[in-house]
Amino acid sequence: MTIHNPEDVSVYSEPVKSAPTYDVDRPLTPPRSSASSQPVSPSDASHDTSVCTPLVALAEEILSNTRNLSGFYAAHSLPQPSFDLDGPEDYSNDLPDEIQEVRAKLRGATADMQILAAGPKENIMWMAWGYHDVSLLHYVSHFKIAEAVPLHGTVAIEELASVTKTSPDRLKRMIRYLTLRHVFAEPSPGRIAHTPSSRQLVTSEHVRSWVDVRTEETGPAAFGLVAASKRWGTDSQELDQTAFSHVHSNGELSRFGLLALPENRHREIRFANLMKALQATEPYDLKHTVSGYDWEGLGDQALVVDVGGSSMAATAQAIVRAFPNLTVVVQDLPTVVAQGRKILPVEFSDRITFQEYDFLKQTQPITNASAYIFRHILHDWSDKYATLALRNTASILQSGQKLIIIDVVMPAPRSAGSTVERTLRSSDMEMMVQFNALEREARDWEDLIKKADPRMRIQSIHKPARSANSIIEIVLEARDG
Repeated sequence: MTIHNPEDVSVYSEPVKSAPTYDVDRPLTPPRSSASSQPVSPSDASHDTSVCTPLVALAEEILSNTRNLSGFYAAHSLPQPSFDLDGPEDYSNDLPDEIQEVRAKLRGATADMQILAAGPKENIMWMAWGYHDVSLLHYVSHFKIAEAVPLHGTVAIEELASVTKTSPDRLKRMIRYLTLRHVFAEPSPGRIAHTPSSRQLVTSEHVRSWVDVRTEETGPAAFGLVAASKRWGTDSQELDQTAFSHVHSNGELSRFGLLALPENRHREIRFANLMKALQATEPYDLKHTVSGYDWEGLGDQALVVDVGGSSMAATAQAIVRAFPNLTVVVQDLPTVVAQGRKILPVEFSDRITFQEYDFLKQTQPITNASAYIFRHILHDWSDKYATLALRNTASILQSGQKLIIIDVVMPAPRSAGSTVERTLRSSDMEMMVQFNALEREARDWEDLIKKADPRMRIQSIHKPARSANSIIEIVLEARDG
């Protein structure tokens, strides 16, 4: 088995060469690991500027990465990151790998500096007090506060409260809290303006959906983990025994069941927009799926099956656009398939078709495909059900056919940088809260695949540079004789 970065799979980029230095006028200090761990008295620290304490090492790392990042923007005539309203809205996706690495290190080091400067006691206390960030975003979104603030200029807090039918005093206090996170600004007393961050709540439907899902649905559900664990045990694998199910349906419906209710059509649309917001980011861009696997190597006129491919058929469209010699069958539940047939662009009608299929209840009906894809499917399911989904397709596999899983392979702890790892660990918590599922490590994937069908083995795990997902290629084990 060929595994690239097996136990410590890096997440957004493969190991890269050192970033080129831009406008750095002095050498780097030693890395944090070389910083002295011996206590330094205040008098020593104030007189001996050569002492490399953890705080100083972090500060030097932050300054070095800041100089490199800012120097890169200047050297390429790019707008500098700024809190000003005319600052760039997004400046991350088109940066080269080595500068992405600089950004990640800078974010990780500044987060560590906050923790170190606060100290152990305040760090824990502030963690426990962090819910106001989420609750106030919920308030702002629900009462459409951002939409009532002019995109340019200011509005009096009294007028803003009148338009949004909220309390002027409470709204003022809430906004002043949010300005500390650079969400809204108060350029003069009592007058409110947008910042680049708050403006996203007006200009980006995807960001609004992200905020609404997190603050109205998954956020409250996360606080149900204790109650769900007490009710059903701490290791349930059932979809209707999740924290989400406990909070939003008293254990009667799963996350998917709730989305399917006619009265929750707005939630379904919102969830779809959240997924679009995620896929619009560099780590989840479909270009990694297209370029990260040898689709052409499947052969001319090869048939590919996209299991659970959704009505959008986004993966199928990306593949056949790049490889017009391939055809793809998108499989999903009947209502999803019906919608997919309605909205499929006509340009793909001869290369993409839809088929009704329940991967938990039915054996794979297509037996002659070159490859079967599970993209962003199995992380939504506990091992109990992911095993079943894989087994239903594995049972028809023949020699030469491929089963391809496109999903996260979790890095070893502290191996991918704190910024990247926190993103993936947050996703892992989402899977736990919503589905009793998980983001899996390489060893977890191996165990799952063997449990589904002992004939199968992982041929390779490849993670394209700057992708959050890895591409896991699975084949049947060769047998002697």
